[in-house]
Amino acid sequence: MASLPERLVSKPVELQRWSEDHLDEAMSAVATSFPQLHQWMEWAASLPTREAIGGYIQYCVTTFDADEDWQYCLREHEGGALVGGAGLNRRGGPNEVEIGYWVRSDRCGRGYATAAARSLTGARRAARRRERPDLHGS
Repeated sequence: MASLPERLVSKPVELQRWSEDHLDEAMSAVATSFPQLHQWMEWAASLPTREAIGGYIQYCVTTFDADEDWQYCLREHEGGALVGGAGLNRRGGPNEVEIGYWVRSDRCGRGYATAAARSLTGARRAARRRERPDLHGS
């Protein structure tokens, strides 16, 4: 699959590729949302440690660089707060991906997940067109 961009701009959130600079904000967002994340996310069986979140971010950096998995943090356009994460995860066959996401509990209901899914879908389609232009009329 062709590479996805490091940044996807959409409203009301912007998707930015995870980096180690996001660690403190990620810790805060996860802690704020832990009661809800704990119910739905395997990785939140217990409150993740700084080392665990740092390890996850490093995994995101490595797999993005290798063009294997594409994980982003979500940032509000207004104020720039980190409000969650979203990404494309490889599932099934070589051309199958799944969208995964989470949104900070105090920011739910604002269309952030919908905007992220729309951006990821558009980026994936654009990457597929670049990869196989003969199949897409380009």
